[in-house]
Amino acid sequence: MFQKAKIEEYESWIKNNVFKFLRRKDLPAKLENFVTGRWVLVVKRDKTGAFVKCKARWVLRGFLDKQRYQQQTDSPTATRPGIRFACQFSVNNNYEFGHIDLRTAFLQGEEYDWSRDVVCQLPPEAGLPAHIGARLRKPAYGMNDAPRRWWNRIDASVRQYGMVSTRADRCLYVYYDNDSKSEGKQSSKSNPPKRQNETQDYSELIENFMNTMLDPVNGSPAKGRKAIGLMVLHVDDLFITGSKKFWDEVVTKLKKDYQVGSEDKGDVVFTGQRIRKQGIPIVLDQDKAIEELSEIQFDKTLTDTMTCPPSLHTEYRSVLGALNWLQSRTQYAAAYKFGRAASAAAAPTIADVKALNTIVRA
Repeated sequence: MFQKAKIEEYESWIKNNVFKFLRRKDLPAKLENFVTGRWVLVVKRDKTGAFVKCKARWVLRGFLDKQRYQQQTDSPTATRPGIRFACQFSVNNNYEFGHIDLRTAFLQGEEYDWSRDVVCQLPPEAGLPAHIGARLRKPAYGMNDAPRRWWNRIDASVRQYGMVSTRADRCLYVYYDNDSKSEGKQSSKSNPPKRQNETQDYSELIENFMNTMLDPVNGSPAKGRKAIGLMVLHVDDLFITGSKKFWDEVVTKLKKDYQVGSEDKGDVVFTGQRIRKQGIPIVLDQDKAIEELSEIQFDKTLTDTMTCPPSLHTEYRSVLGALNWLQSRTQYAAAYKFGRAASAAAAPTIADVKALNTIVRA
């Protein structure tokens, strides 16, 4: 299955026109910017942990790219408040929500111009003779500028569909119904919150907050326009919620322009969090990630002051990484103790391992 996945990966490079073939005789004796690659193999599982497929990525060693420091490499991704905001918007309006995963995202970024010159190694599965090489037309997995060039393209597409970024999050896009006005709803600028000694309905506070955060980043406020759809972008994952009109006018265009790897509705996994609908409320958790946590096993006769050997140090950092993903998303109660454990990551002792195990048990 991995062999089949490797062939499919190479075919996706060809389909997306990532490179062009070069004959060795057309290249200088010493390549100025040559980047090698390696396979990264992953077993994909669904939200219940069941096996889905074997996945293969040909990843270039971007640290060998001599032009890497000349490229823009930053790329926005969805924030935790942005994801929560989209969930709240779905609940407030009882809108359907779903998740879309776009295939081979980094192979679909902006193309290189004449100033970008990278010759890359192709996978052995390509079966090419030794005198054939490849020059990149666009970034691929492992290249430092791949995330930014992909984001530039998907961001331009989403805005072309009529969506705009919000004040809440650069990767949270809102779609307005330009054919109708929001009745009885005003911007928080014209309807400020009441003073502390005045009573105000909780739902009105939420509505004022939502109206403020749904304003575009640039330009005037919403001006009474009704928001009928939200899209949260995290690299190649999209969390989408909105009315039927929004799904028909925006999501349909997205599916037409990009290859969809998977799509779920009502019960999805987005950035490691499971989001599912139970009646009107939406439940967001990381129960599966918590169940996969396990304590670090070590020799109980070791003293607390002893520094961890390399193998134990590696396991310490692995568990620390898993906890970081949890405490930054849902398990906020562990944030302080996690910070203490993270401060010892450079040279942890047995006492630090015991403290980390305490967090895992909690």
